Amino acid sequence: MKRLGKTKQISNIIFLVKRAWSIRKSMFPIYIVKLVLEAIRPYITIYCSAKILDAVSSGQPFVLALRYILYMVCGNLLLEIFLSIIQVLQIDVQNKTNNRAGCQLMREYMSMDYQYNESGDMLNITQSFFLYVQPAEFLPLLGKLLTGVIQVALSAYIAISIHPIILLALIAFIALKSYLTASNHRREYQWSIDQAPFQRKLGYLKNAMTQMPFAKEVRMNRGKGWLTRKFEDVLYSYSLSVANYCNSKIKASIGIVIVDALQQALIYLYFSYQVIRGSLSIGNLSMMLQVTSLFYSSVNQIYEQLSLLSNTASHVEDYKDYLKLMESGCTAGGWRPVEDTTPDVEIEFRNVSMVYPNTSTAVLNRVSFHIRPGEHVAIVGQNGAGKSTIIKLLCRLYEPTEGEILLNGININEYQYEDYVEHISVILQDFKLLAFPIRENIVLNREFNQELFDYAIAVSNLEEKIESLSEGADTVLFRQYDENGTEFSGGESQRVALAREIYKNGAMILLDEPTSALDALSEYKIFEALNTITRKKTSIYISHRLSSVIFCDRIIVINSGNVVEQGDHAALMEQKGEYYTLFTRQAEHYMTPQKEGQ
Repeated sequence: MKRLGKTKQISNIIFLVKRAWSIRKSMFPIYIVKLVLEAIRPYITIYCSAKILDAVSSGQPFVLALRYILYMVCGNLLLEIFLSIIQVLQIDVQNKTNNRAGCQLMREYMSMDYQYNESGDMLNITQSFFLYVQPAEFLPLLGKLLTGVIQVALSAYIAISIHPIILLALIAFIALKSYLTASNHRREYQWSIDQAPFQRKLGYLKNAMTQMPFAKEVRMNRGKGWLTRKFEDVLYSYSLSVANYCNSKIKASIGIVIVDALQQALIYLYFSYQVIRGSLSIGNLSMMLQVTSLFYSSVNQIYEQLSLLSNTASHVEDYKDYLKLMESGCTAGGWRPVEDTTPDVEIEFRNVSMVYPNTSTAVLNRVSFHIRPGEHVAIVGQNGAGKSTIIKLLCRLYEPTEGEILLNGININEYQYEDYVEHISVILQDFKLLAFPIRENIVLNREFNQELFDYAIAVSNLEEKIESLSEGADTVLFRQYDENGTEFSGGESQRVALAREIYKNGAMILLDEPTSALDALSEYKIFEALNTITRKKTSIYISHRLSSVIFCDRIIVINSGNVVEQGDHAALMEQKGEYYTLFTRQAEHYMTPQKEGQ
């Protein structure tokens, strides 16, 4: 558990207050009015009930008691009406604040470097933010703290004015209970840290067991029992953790309950004795019992809120680390605008090496190659050779461990990130479509152009499929977002992804297995069309089907993170090296053996 000094804790709470203020200023007046009204609410009953008891016990006219009854009823009624109105306003503004804070976090999360986006630790920090650092989560803590401070001040003033010695006894009990409460809250904070990985694993397994993308795999591979066992194992581990936490919490709670009982018993004995001696009236007895009880509970409330705010401050430290990560890396930098480079896009890798975070093996080893403007280049090699890593580095999803990548002679990290990626049309190997209409999946946030849209679906061979749908291009994909959505096959989904990048019309084309889900004939047609539309654009293709890249101007062969061969198809076949071996082995699978006698 990350323990912070008091100065750091205060600094982090101030950071949260400033952040909440920047998100929605209007919630602060509501919280302030509410905490003041809640602070003074019990004193109306305490004061009036003491006056009523004194009037009744001393034989004064009943009208005097009636007057204080009326004060108490009317005061509480008006107070409750105001609090009810404020409570409704608070719920509304709290919901709006949470929504705005959540949108801000999502924007931040989508802006962070891809390598951090993949991190399980980052997912835990994000989950902690939603649970502990949201304005609507910590402001009530701050409100209860200030309410407690006001009530302690008022209770102490009343107690001192009637019977000062009682404060010494209360402080002694408070010190003892504070120790027990602090230990309890340290336990709770550690529990909040420990449960985050369990919640993440359970959430993933629930998705794997219930969501459509996994359903076919689970059924065809008889994965029901296997996944269920994994789910049960995580639940069992989680249950053990819960049991340990509950056992320790029970022990701490019993100690706190014993201290509370002793405090209450001694206070009642002491004040009862004072009444018998005649040094305290019945009304003052009632007032002192209620005031001391309120003082005690308010001090405990202050300490409890301080402990909770201390835990929140620790989560804020995690959140600050999260913000620092977002400010670092390749996507945060860059100041140069990307000029209109079409079709003159020149790419160069200079001694580029890549070791992924939290690993020690280099995926690329001092790779160097040069791609001329308008050149079509294929990158081929066996699985794990480093082909997709080259695409990820060009997309600035990662930054090279060593070396540099140049676009038109300038390091790509110097370009403004948003401007840079807008010039790239890319289909990644693990592309994803969104559960929104087909049209939105293709156009995304760009301005709609009907002519370009029609061209994109024609080239990607989607026309017939879209025409067969009752809603056409407005048909929603998948059913996670809209229960009336339609399911697309892998090949159909790949065509939509292809149409998206054709519509984007970037100056540089990057295709990582763009047709892996298509049959050989469909793939041939797609590549033939791509060869036409990208004729003047610098293009990089990655494909395991080597027959689909023979049209490229040059083929770069990667093996174990190294460039081992370069050249066009004919030249590489003549060399009879790595490419020749890969190509001929694939070609054997497409040749049907002749039967004897034929």
